[in-house]
Amino acid sequence: MTDLGLDSYKPEAHDAHDAHDVVFVGSGASASFTVLKLLELLGRLGSRPGARPFTIAIVERAADQFGGLPYGRRSGFTSLIITSLRDFLPPSELANFAQWLGANKASVFDEFLSVGGQLSQDWWARHRDALANNEWDELYLPRYVFGRYLSDRLTAAIELAHEAGTADVRLIHDEIRSITPNGSRYLLHGVHGDLQASRVVLTLGTPPTLSRLTGFDVPRDVVLVDDLFEPSITANLARIVAAAGDPSALERPMNVLVIGGNASTMEAIYQLADVASGRLRGASISVVTPRGELPERLVAAGASANFVARSLEALRESDNLTARAICEAGVADTERAHRDGLTVSDVLVVTGPLVGALVKRLTRDESEEWAGSWGMQLGRFQRRAGPEYCDVVDELTAGGRLHFIAGAFSGTSADGRITFVDSDGLTQRSDTPFDVIINCSGFTTLSQLGGDSLLGSLLENGLISTTRWDRGIAVDDSLAAGPGMYVMGPLLAGNVIASGAIWHMEHCGRIIAYAAVLAATLASVLTGT
Repeated sequence: MTDLGLDSYKPEAHDAHDAHDVVFVGSGASASFTVLKLLELLGRLGSRPGARPFTIAIVERAADQFGGLPYGRRSGFTSLIITSLRDFLPPSELANFAQWLGANKASVFDEFLSVGGQLSQDWWARHRDALANNEWDELYLPRYVFGRYLSDRLTAAIELAHEAGTADVRLIHDEIRSITPNGSRYLLHGVHGDLQASRVVLTLGTPPTLSRLTGFDVPRDVVLVDDLFEPSITANLARIVAAAGDPSALERPMNVLVIGGNASTMEAIYQLADVASGRLRGASISVVTPRGELPERLVAAGASANFVARSLEALRESDNLTARAICEAGVADTERAHRDGLTVSDVLVVTGPLVGALVKRLTRDESEEWAGSWGMQLGRFQRRAGPEYCDVVDELTAGGRLHFIAGAFSGTSADGRITFVDSDGLTQRSDTPFDVIINCSGFTTLSQLGGDSLLGSLLENGLISTTRWDRGIAVDDSLAAGPGMYVMGPLLAGNVIASGAIWHMEHCGRIIAYAAVLAATLASVLTGT
């Protein structure tokens, strides 16, 4: 049995003669919860006399498994979950995680403490008592800890299935470059070998970050980070720290630019503050984003009792409801609430159920518009982040070290300055040259992917197709993108499944729910029930 520990993940030999009932491409949270549920369903059937175990392979290109990008090494050991644990997981999974945390707290935070900077030490000091008392619900935990939990859960489930004779699960460290039909099966072409599969599940996580920093002239010593998590946040921070110079350097502090106003931007700011050394100490950080703002602080909803979402309420009587109208009404109510001194947290407890009820009334075409465009547009006005990250933003702002540029980044120049388009559509130029530019601006659309990528080649060969708005892979209600090929995770965005519009899959509760749907489909197909 393969050792599933994060530090001992090794390639397994494989070739085209190996045929599997199911192969998962990618091993993040989407794959983990699907495999967990699938093994549970198969386990209920028990071993079948005279029948071989079902064969399942999980292929992962990264050096660890089951964490994916958010909960694995590419996010580093000091990145925090953006919400409290109470909001992060549904109750049943939260109970399992809390039990595991209680049993493993003596060792699971070792990496966090060994590699973190002052902010990480402050986090530990602030929450030491809560950790000692197993008070988890309000904590914003290091993300890799959840990856460790998933690894342990999968280890136990895989070993149990093996012992019961219901399924044999292989972990394969490889990168699948392309997939081609092979009779009634698929042939998966990896760097280290090929695999055959009767069924393929694409659990690839989010699409790649949209490249923004190529093709421009910049001074040779400017550090460009076009994707914060590729190859890993740790590697990119090391490049920046190296450019910052000796810890005792007294030269001009660095000027850093971050493109985008999402959770990754908050991550970048927090990490830069945590590793501050050399010219990073006292660094000035600018953020360029269309609305010139960052996600607001996530707080417990308070003053919402008297708030009435007038614009959304007015749509209750509409006979010609559209996705765009719901988005515009949601934005109008949010902006009005802000003018009245309320937070997004206050507003969402009122607007969330209203939006959900209105979306259910949309026609199929309008539901697809909501899933592919307008749901995401409204979400941009509702972004929140935990207090750990917001405290750093507030401190840097109060100290005059965090600045905002309202506009859309358009390029760089040979002197290190940037150009951006303001709200009037005019091209402007920054007053400041930058030493570091970090791209956190979001994901590429699938049609922009080249044929040299797995998704690009699948699209070119017609084995999958994009959703109407090009944000995900089109699937049916069983999550099938084609005969024997299924999709799970963020690439479901833009679909309407069983009348439910999916405009994002970044929440673990939603991932767990749809993982159960796919697991039930796979169990039925495998067992013929």
